[in-house]
Amino acid sequence: MSAEARERSALIVAERLLWRARRPPLAREAEKAVRRRLGPGGPAKVLAFERWLIEQARAEGAGLAALAGAEPLGDGGGEDAEAAALAAADLSRWLADLAVLYGVSTEPSCWRPRLALSSPQAKPPSDAWRLGPTARPVEAPSELLQLFLQRLFGLEDFRPGQAEALERVLTGHDTLLVLATGAGKSLVFQLAGLLLPGTCLVIEPTISLIEDQRGRLARLGVTSAIALTSEPRSLERRRRDYADLAAGRAHFCFAAPERLQTDSFRAVLRRVAAGGGLSLVVVDEAHCVSEWGHDFRPSYLTAAASARRIAAAVAQAPALLAVTATVSEDALPETRQALGLAPEALVAPHGLRVARPELSLRVRACADADKPRELARIIRRGPLLRPRKRASACGIVFCPHVDGPFGARTVASELRARGWPAEIYHGRPPRGLDADTWAGCRRETAERFLRNRSTLLAATKAFGIGIDKPNIRWTVHYGLPAGLEAFEQESGRAGRDGRPADCWVLCSVRDAKRARRWLSGRSPCEALQGELERLTRARQDDVSRALSMHLGAFPGVDRELDDALQVLARLGDWRQAGVRVVRMPFQSRPLVEKALYRWSCLGVVFDYTVLWREQAFLVRMAGTDKAGLARRLGGYLEGLGAHAPGQLELFEPGAALRALLEGVYSVIERRRRASLARMLELCYSSEVSWPVTAFATCSK
Repeated sequence: MSAEARERSALIVAERLLWRARRPPLAREAEKAVRRRLGPGGPAKVLAFERWLIEQARAEGAGLAALAGAEPLGDGGGEDAEAAALAAADLSRWLADLAVLYGVSTEPSCWRPRLALSSPQAKPPSDAWRLGPTARPVEAPSELLQLFLQRLFGLEDFRPGQAEALERVLTGHDTLLVLATGAGKSLVFQLAGLLLPGTCLVIEPTISLIEDQRGRLARLGVTSAIALTSEPRSLERRRRDYADLAAGRAHFCFAAPERLQTDSFRAVLRRVAAGGGLSLVVVDEAHCVSEWGHDFRPSYLTAAASARRIAAAVAQAPALLAVTATVSEDALPETRQALGLAPEALVAPHGLRVARPELSLRVRACADADKPRELARIIRRGPLLRPRKRASACGIVFCPHVDGPFGARTVASELRARGWPAEIYHGRPPRGLDADTWAGCRRETAERFLRNRSTLLAATKAFGIGIDKPNIRWTVHYGLPAGLEAFEQESGRAGRDGRPADCWVLCSVRDAKRARRWLSGRSPCEALQGELERLTRARQDDVSRALSMHLGAFPGVDRELDDALQVLARLGDWRQAGVRVVRMPFQSRPLVEKALYRWSCLGVVFDYTVLWREQAFLVRMAGTDKAGLARRLGGYLEGLGAHAPGQLELFEPGAALRALLEGVYSVIERRRRASLARMLELCYSSEVSWPVTAFATCSK
């Protein structure tokens, strides 16, 4: 990249930082001195002059060196003249640091802008000033990054792993960052997004997390963040958000992975990439790539690749930063493969699974009918619930689904009947309530809980992922979690302040021998599905219910193959490139999307988007042959660590997809079932040897 582009990048970053709301314009010691000399309004006056100097430099075409050596001239003197001189000195320090970051020379070049000393009101930067060719930093030494950390966040030093990950992404290297809950994963992409000239795209799994992340930035003074969710909003508001994005007026854009599947948003991303640039793609809560990607949410598997492919078509591809608090050794190859990350991308200063000694596991085996009474006992023995108090103790009851005997709505009703004002949070609308009304109710519920206006929540796993609420003192799983990894993520929302917290599991198991056979991995999924369908309600328990949900994601090789072949028949000749439309509901949308993802793994489908109004998929066929199928199949199975059959080059699409699915089921499905089996054994015995060290104690 040219020196001109590097200088332009440094100037754009400087201007954007100066227009952050409430940014302290000076280092801490200098700000105190300014307050002593100019009074309480001194820092704001200095900031106003810094903005004015940047505006004048833009208007007069002054370069970085000239701006760094600015000596403002003006009529008169007094406080304004002193504030202007302090602004020039402070801006010079800012630009010197940014020049090092972007590899730009700042040889002394005195520039004397004429200044009317009357606390100037600078105009916000124009769109044109933000657009144009930009560059990445050429180097990012930790001592320089520490200065930016102190100035922008008021923190003295990085925690382990933060500086290394930040240096990697700033210089364009993909990174998978594994840090403990509360150890500052978000700070890495927040600081990177502020120090890069384009827009940082952050892919989040839930609406609650999108709103939480935007709120954190607002508290830091970063107001140029756009949150795109499925919440009801006016068409005019969405148009305004898209216009701000396309014009480069947003530091950050938070979006769900499904947003990347719409042509309208992709068109905006292309304009962003061609203009101010897509500076960084972040996959927050990256463990969801493994856990949710096969639970009818393949959009999480494809979102990052789609964003980078869109950017690379018109400009430089951004780096990818994937962050999570935990990823198992078993899931690591799958996560790397889905995100396209090399082994050296991993930054995990404390290992893949960080210990949480403040959390204690409590298991209570009980019959289904006894669960309400056992839950009441847990709440009574827990910390006192005191709404509206800063030190309130809060609790979450995680339920396996929304409705029914063990659903969040039923549990909340039972708690209210006992005198506890439990609130409800789940993703999809309850029966009889439209999506827009429920979205508003859900948002208000989350806000009350986060602000301690309510202290007891009955929720599905849709709530809380990544939410930074420090005073959750206990969690209860009202049934068997989907596995150890899921249990860690959900119960790990407790104790974020480092103080002790209890994580309970209420588990009903009618037949231990039967449960172990189901989860052993020896029985194929199709046989298990048939057995569960014949099971009477009286013989059901938490294991059968958890296994039913598991089989919803893994219905069996033959079932998935049949679904995928139906989709391929609608797509036409798999050897020919082109655009096809697959209309629904000849199958349900999740099944079609999962099939399209499987075909994309084999190179038959290049890309696809969702036409929501038409209830259809717009599919872009790659155009391939048997040799192409063999290459993609071999690469996929190798990345997964699965056995590859011989003579792949002879496979037709059906045979190739069967081999791919057999690899998925032999590795991913068995791993997920084994995780559920380990969760079951943990519920049986406090002597079980955990494969992780996430909890300090285990007692009945």
